[in-house]
Amino acid sequence: MNKSFLTPATALIVSLLLMACSSYQVKTDFDETTDFSTLSTFAWTEANPVKDTDSAPSPLLVARIHDAITANLQAKQYVLANAGKKPDFLVNFVLESKERTGVTASPYSFGLGFHHHNFYSSTTVSTYQFTEGSIAIDFYMSEDKRPIWRGSANKNFMGFHADVSVEQVTEVVNRVLQAFPPTKEQTKK
Repeated sequence: MNKSFLTPATALIVSLLLMACSSYQVKTDFDETTDFSTLSTFAWTEANPVKDTDSAPSPLLVARIHDAITANLQAKQYVLANAGKKPDFLVNFVLESKERTGVTASPYSFGLGFHHHNFYSSTTVSTYQFTEGSIAIDFYMSEDKRPIWRGSANKNFMGFHADVSVEQVTEVVNRVLQAFPPTKEQTKK
């Protein structure tokens, strides 16, 4: 007799654990007509980085993200344009915060039924609320403000109320900007 140890309840628990351990999702998009090899200098836009949120993020978080993006671009040999100098492209990021509902399931509890002399089991499922934050990093051509590249990531650790370390911010920013500039193979798709 071949019995599977992966019951529906166990499968639910395993999938929830895998989701909890999974990394944040990173997405990128870009304008295929842009010649990214011509870009060498950048500057920051004046746009507000906070979008549709009930509470403002920590100004320290905003500063950490700004610094991490600047450091990443400079490590790729892009130069931050001096005041009064026209950059090749403009940089902005947008933060968004949304309330989400999560689900957890506790393992089986077993018991013995005395009325009919049989076993019973149960699984407890509960829900919880959390804040999921997302970041989108946008690049625009400076001459006409045309969008040329966007990278985004989301995960609940980017919530605005929690302390987000420099290391966490740097990790997310580096993962998003890993695909910038797009390679020639990416532009052919």
